[in-house]
Amino acid sequence: MHSRGAIAALCGVAAAISFGAASASAATVYSENFDGVAPPGLPAGWGGGFEGAPTKWTTTAAAPISAPSSLFIAEATTAEQNFVFSAPIKLPRR
Repeated sequence: MHSRGAIAALCGVAAAISFGAASASAATVYSENFDGVAPPGLPAGWGGGFEGAPTKWTTTAAAPISAPSSLFIAEATTAEQNFVFSAPIKLPRR
């Protein structure tokens, strides 16, 4: 089974995330468009941050890829790493 994922959330650009399975009968097994939470909240099970610091990731309605919300992180003024983690994703067996 092949998996694919996409995220484009660098330098303050809002992002949509989806994962699917590539096969003869491809089907999306997980999708998150961040529309089910009110900004600035993250969906249940999602989190982020770096080395114990609070997460800078939020949802925003300012520039949604799909209305009303998108995932967002403000552009850093210094070099840093910030991570966002999804809730656990259970992939089906073939």
